[in-house]
Amino acid sequence: PREKTRTLLWLFAPLAFLSLRSRYSVLLAPLLAERFLSSRTSLWTTSFHYSSIVWPILVLAAIDGAALLGLPRRRVLGWSWCALPVAVAVIGLAVAPRVFVLSRLLDGQVLRSSPRIAAQRQAVRMVPRGVCVVADDRMAVHFASKDVVSLPGRLGRVPDYTVLNLSRRITGFQTPGPRVALKQARAEGGHVIFSSHGVVVVRSATPAGPSPSCTP
Repeated sequence: PREKTRTLLWLFAPLAFLSLRSRYSVLLAPLLAERFLSSRTSLWTTSFHYSSIVWPILVLAAIDGAALLGLPRRRVLGWSWCALPVAVAVIGLAVAPRVFVLSRLLDGQVLRSSPRIAAQRQAVRMVPRGVCVVADDRMAVHFASKDVVSLPGRLGRVPDYTVLNLSRRITGFQTPGPRVALKQARAEGGHVIFSSHGVVVVRSATPAGPSPSCTP
């Protein structure tokens, strides 16, 4: 699919394909194969965090590739190669802000708050430590340090708390949608103890936590 080609270009082109000159690029093979041979189309894209693990290898392989070509010994070519990633970043911010998410920091978007973000923070504070939680994949990370947390339908037991953002279309990969998950939590006897700007917290009728079995 074209999306795979596009992602590969975004990985190798900013470094002038120098990574391919290095034998260290072999380390990329299993990581890229895991992504591009998967049936999960989200793994093929430049979105999310899936490229973060390959970038250290790409950069180190590019440095090695440049050394093998003798670029550092050629002053003009050496400076040109150093300037290339900077130029790609600057141009990318202008023409592809969805790929170069640094633009969200430059325009202040990543620092802005909103009523929904405030509601999410309040929801996190309402869930005690040492309980079993079901949450969508954007909220789950905020509970990982203090609770046992899972996506809807994957905990294997009735959760003590369910935290959902009803403004989202999905809760994760191949998991029930937020409204379906909310309906399921209510069907299991839970009741809503917090609801604001689409963010809801459901507490089980018989919460078992805090307990050692729900402590990470």
